[in-house]
Amino acid sequence: MQCGSIVLAICVATIGAAQMQSAWAVDNKIAAGQQPQSQESTSKPVQDQPKKCDSGDGAARGEDYAILLDPGADMQKRQQILADLEAKANTGDVDAQYYVGSLYRAGRILPKALVDRDLNKASIYLGHAAVGGNPEAMRKLAEIELVEKHPVEAMVWAQLYVHYEIHAMNAGSKLTGKGPSADLLARAFDMFGSRDMDAVKSDVMDFIQQHDAAILAARHEHENSAACENFALVSPGDISMPDEGAVKTALFGYAKPGTAEFLLVFGPDGAVTKALALDAIPDPDLLRTMRPIAERMRLHPSELPARYGLLPLAFTYGET
Repeated sequence: MQCGSIVLAICVATIGAAQMQSAWAVDNKIAAGQQPQSQESTSKPVQDQPKKCDSGDGAARGEDYAILLDPGADMQKRQQILADLEAKANTGDVDAQYYVGSLYRAGRILPKALVDRDLNKASIYLGHAAVGGNPEAMRKLAEIELVEKHPVEAMVWAQLYVHYEIHAMNAGSKLTGKGPSADLLARAFDMFGSRDMDAVKSDVMDFIQQHDAAILAARHEHENSAACENFALVSPGDISMPDEGAVKTALFGYAKPGTAEFLLVFGPDGAVTKALALDAIPDPDLLRTMRPIAERMRLHPSELPARYGLLPLAFTYGET
């Protein structure tokens, strides 16, 4: 029987995670040192050393991100938060780079979006986030290069994304042939065609040689430290999935692998109070399909008034 399943993932850009330095990227826009201008047009060049979140600011960050993505929040306040976030991104904050890059990649697929789609800005911000330790940024870069019909660049980023995804899995895990990662690789190979893979291999190995230690150190720091005081990072073990019936109902009739990304806001009782969309790849409709599932996630109760987690929900379609 054909059916769907979902995988809950915690992306490296979860609020408050400290990241490592960025200095190189396959994307030629980043290699050339280009820097997008912020909404305020007062941006500074991205620095090689990302700024870590200040002690105690994690909860404030979470609240800001929630307002930023909330279509029902005050538009002027949302625009100010975006301008502040771009300023942070332009001084090397990897979390901010990931959020801003994702917003420019998503554009008007989000309700009451703050920006139009701008793949040039998206690729620059996401490129810095990628070399700063965020594998989900690598995936989005591959999707951008596919849209722009750059087969070599798309293949490089797809290979890097899968490399770091597999590295994050438990020992002995293998990439299956029917998940979002396999789908991304298949589409990259379709566009790549009969081109020589030697250049791709060289770029991938150069990237890993130059940045692997920093990327793994960033991931280790993220997994083993809350990074900011007074902020509870959401981990996979804390999450309770909805019952199987609710999942099957939400996924009925959907058959395209992909990922929907939500910022979840959890109340003290552990229930989701808001599921705020950030992005969906490759199909925007996945946001609508996954939202009922995201809204039914649960955490253990806590005395904290709110907890936040940026959670990619990956849909895999296959045999069971």
